[in-house]
Amino acid sequence: MKPLLILFDIDGTLLTGHGVPRQAAMEVMQRNYPDYAPAKSFHFAGLTDPQIFREILQMHGVTDPTPADVDKLICEFIAVLRTRVTPDDPPHLLPGVETLLRHCAKKADWYLALVTGNVMDGAFIKLTAAGIYEYFVTGAFGDDDHDRNNLPPIAIKRAEKYFGINFDKRNIWVVGDSKKDVECALENNLNCLAVETGLASREELQSAGAGYVVKDLSDTNAIITLFEKLRV
Repeated sequence: MKPLLILFDIDGTLLTGHGVPRQAAMEVMQRNYPDYAPAKSFHFAGLTDPQIFREILQMHGVTDPTPADVDKLICEFIAVLRTRVTPDDPPHLLPGVETLLRHCAKKADWYLALVTGNVMDGAFIKLTAAGIYEYFVTGAFGDDDHDRNNLPPIAIKRAEKYFGINFDKRNIWVVGDSKKDVECALENNLNCLAVETGLASREELQSAGAGYVVKDLSDTNAIITLFEKLRV
């Protein structure tokens, strides 16, 4: 069988920051825009960091934010995140994550990478604090493209270069918790395993097109069996 590539989302899939990243983003906004009032109905799930700040700016009345506007906020956001997300006060790993990553990493022809809306610095701040940095050496991030649907091809190209392997799309999985994760998998003709550990319900994930949905990643054997069963 051909090698397998698994592209993991971070927030809501591998870990949760219990609202700390959101609080950091709101702090940065209020520092730059003292009259800013957070919109409680605005959900970050599935959006890239640049997209989040761009939409927040637009909601605040900045009709056409420039890349420089967004980059400034992201730089400040990362600076705050470094002080709030640390090994002493880490994000919480979601059920089954560490065991699944460990088992996948042990398989000789299975490879792990990231597809995340986090900018790269933010991604590795979270992964390092959570103690799972070592499993991910490559991937695609929010600072590669603001549109999540454009990230899988970037991640695949980087993984192929890093690992020296040409992956068959039939053996590439996106693992994520949001409808946006499902959408980016389907848009790129990739397999998708959706998890209910984020804000989206099973029904919402299925209606978005997810062929496989699990409550969380705790049933290691079932997930590994699924990946092996569909491998070509």
